[in-house]
Amino acid sequence: MTNRPNVVCISIDSARADFCSLFNDRRSPLPFVSSLASESTIFEKAITPSVFTLPVHTSIFTGLFPIEHGMTWRGKKLGEHPTFAEILSTEGYNTAAFHNNGWFDTGDILRGFADINPNKNKSESKADNKSNRNLLKKIVSASDTIMEGARYTYNFQNNLRKWLNNAEPSAVDSGGSKIVNTISQYSETVNDPFCWFIHLNDAHFSGGYTPPDPHHKSYTNRSTLGLAWNQSIWHHRIYGSRIKKRKVATGDIQPPAREAETFKNLYRGCLEYCDTLIKRVVDILKMKNKWDNTILVIFGDHGDSFGEQNIFGHQCSVDDSLIRVPLFIRDPTKKLTFDRVSNPVSLVDLYATILSLTGADIPETDSRDLTKRSREYAYVYYDDMGTQTLPNSVLKRLEDDLPPRQMYAVWKNPDTKIVWYPEENKYSGTSAENDHLQSVLHNHIEKLSKVDTSAEKIDNQALTRLENMGYL
Repeated sequence: MTNRPNVVCISIDSARADFCSLFNDRRSPLPFVSSLASESTIFEKAITPSVFTLPVHTSIFTGLFPIEHGMTWRGKKLGEHPTFAEILSTEGYNTAAFHNNGWFDTGDILRGFADINPNKNKSESKADNKSNRNLLKKIVSASDTIMEGARYTYNFQNNLRKWLNNAEPSAVDSGGSKIVNTISQYSETVNDPFCWFIHLNDAHFSGGYTPPDPHHKSYTNRSTLGLAWNQSIWHHRIYGSRIKKRKVATGDIQPPAREAETFKNLYRGCLEYCDTLIKRVVDILKMKNKWDNTILVIFGDHGDSFGEQNIFGHQCSVDDSLIRVPLFIRDPTKKLTFDRVSNPVSLVDLYATILSLTGADIPETDSRDLTKRSREYAYVYYDDMGTQTLPNSVLKRLEDDLPPRQMYAVWKNPDTKIVWYPEENKYSGTSAENDHLQSVLHNHIEKLSKVDTSAEKIDNQALTRLENMGYL
């Protein structure tokens, strides 16, 4: 097959659908992405199969749901099942992945991408990490009170300086600008056809919701001083560690309403900044005369909660704020219609759809080829293995008040949804007593086949990146 289309998949970490202009929130425009709407397919009811990065992307890459592939926490390696990158590689595609998120360094989930973060200056990043670790050790050696005070002061001064001095995005963001710079260099030598995966971490809470100037002021009238206070004090109190996020979930800690609203407005600014990064990627494709034959897939891997069900971030819940995500496909092959699709779809369906759009054979999975059919129901499988790795003393104190660690859901629309808690065999949701929906969910679980995983030892650099993101 000649002239096969290129594929560029862009994942925006933590992007929830209702905060994007294409999906109802007028206060948070993605102007560039919106400008492509007339030549694209917009999926209005896209549902993620889980609520954090590792299981979601493994599902996208394999077409398997989390309870099939088993990649729900660190320490496992993906079993024998072809990723779409492996399939496209065997068919002559040049494959590359660009990211700044530690989860992609685990589990062999990027299997099939021949180049991963090519041209990255590893020595520079290691030197920076070593310097940061040495500083942290000095702080930790002091008492807890002094440590907290030092952290607040450092974060406050650092963010104030960056915003007031109009710092370069690469000095402020969560790696997005450097990723695009790497893509620009890499594009000089890439040959058609190619498949790129790009992950933008710049709307993730681990970055402190600190978008570069001027995006930090796009949706708020609060002073730069007030924004720096919010990020340095309240952001750290709410998002600063796994234990703190669990305490928020149990109601032990809650931010004042003004600070919670500031989180939202800075998050909107982060999404706006991601839009500028996406535009830069498309500009690179146009400059290299690649755009006309490139499929562009843009999605959020999961959402973020801002107080829904007492949750901040993405944990302990399968609320719609976490499972409804933006999904947008620009398809120059015209196998997809330029339209808005109102039926439910799952991010799992990207596996079969990408392979279909490129003319590749599609392995048998529950991933749907969206050029042919959508779904009546979407499914979410959440296993909070991270809670089990909390210190025993903390877990014992919190476990009675935390939500159940396993939550499986079936979703048709906001008014037709149930959540099943396997450990308790209880149901909740808008249709909790609906026997038919309960059967739909259990029938789906029963027909899924598990892929055996193997144990994996994670290297220290990956562990450090996960720790910096607040997962360890």
